[in-house]
Amino acid sequence: MSEPKMRPHVLVKPPQHLDAVTSGPLEKDILASTSAPGTVVILGMADVAFVSSAGIRFLLVTKDRVRNLGGELWLAKMNSNVLEVLTICALDRVLTIRESVEQSLVDLSQSQ
Repeated sequence: MSEPKMRPHVLVKPPQHLDAVTSGPLEKDILASTSAPGTVVILGMADVAFVSSAGIRFLLVTKDRVRNLGGELWLAKMNSNVLEVLTICALDRVLTIRESVEQSLVDLSQSQ
C-alpha cells in the first residue's frame, strides 16, 4: 500500500523582524518556490518577534499572490505578541493561522 501523497508545500522560516527591510526578499523567495500548482506556503512564525505595518502588508500581498497561483499561505506557530497584533487588526479572520508547523503538515496530509 502506498503512502498518501501530500499536497505540494514549502516551509519558510521568516526572520525575527518582519518589516520593510526583510519582507521584499522574503516575498521573492516565496514566489520563486511556488511553481507547482496548489502549493501551500507554510510560514513557521515561531521566531518572529515583531511585525511592522510593512510586514502586515507583506502577509496580505503574499497571501493574494500565492492564491493567484492556485496555492495557499498558512502561518504556523505564532508568537503570542504577533498573534495579538494580527487579532487586533482582525487579520486572524483573513489569514490562515495554524497551531504549529507539525499540525500544518498533518492537515496537508489529510487534505487531498
